[in-house]
Amino acid sequence: MGGFHPWVYSPNVEIFKEMIWNPGEPADALISRTAARDFGPAAEKVMAVWDLFSQALQALPNVCRAQHFETFIRESEEILLKPPAPAYLKGSTWGRSIHDAIPFLLEACPEVIRIWKQGVDQLEQAQDQTEGESFMVARDLRDGVFWSGFFLQVLQSQYNLVRGFNLLKWMPEDANPDASPWKDAFLPLYRDEVLNCDGWQALLFTAPEPRIRFRNEAVNATALARSWDQKRQNLSSLIGN
Repeated sequence: MGGFHPWVYSPNVEIFKEMIWNPGEPADALISRTAARDFGPAAEKVMAVWDLFSQALQALPNVCRAQHFETFIRESEEILLKPPAPAYLKGSTWGRSIHDAIPFLLEACPEVIRIWKQGVDQLEQAQDQTEGESFMVARDLRDGVFWSGFFLQVLQSQYNLVRGFNLLKWMPEDANPDASPWKDAFLPLYRDEVLNCDGWQALLFTAPEPRIRFRNEAVNATALARSWDQKRQNLSSLIGN
């Protein structure tokens, strides 16, 4: 993802430092030099992926950022590990923070996910180009694939929750969300999250290190897998027969 997080490959930190000390050097030259050093023969493809990720984030409307969409992202533990049941959604602080941005997110999220997935697919293809390269090159690319896939799964969970918030906006105050027709309206959302749980399980199987960063602390991937399995069971009980 190129973030500032210490547990993930973070070219932004180095590029930011270089731009401070060498303000006259074009950013593209800095990025190209960093990619060539860290990814060898896959550098050109990695740079194209970084551009795709930038496009994906720019596809999120500004109104979402202004209305604390970052709060929505920070609360990823609750977003990812609990089923998106109506009562739970209504009580969430981050749900209220993006309430007015829901129409914009409903339109933007599918495009963001599509572009980001395209980037992850290209990163996976780039791994074939690093065969025979140094351990560091292979590790950097592997970490990039994993963490970019991690964020893609976050985006998909967020989109499902935005769909849930949209349904809640249309519910009468005295309506029972667990009764038909509202329960039926939530079923496609629950089913998509079950599929998303499967995606999380497959991703965690490829975790690049024994402990990964989640909830701002190191977490065992096996423990996370158990949490998503519990979420899958909870969602299945909401779906019923």
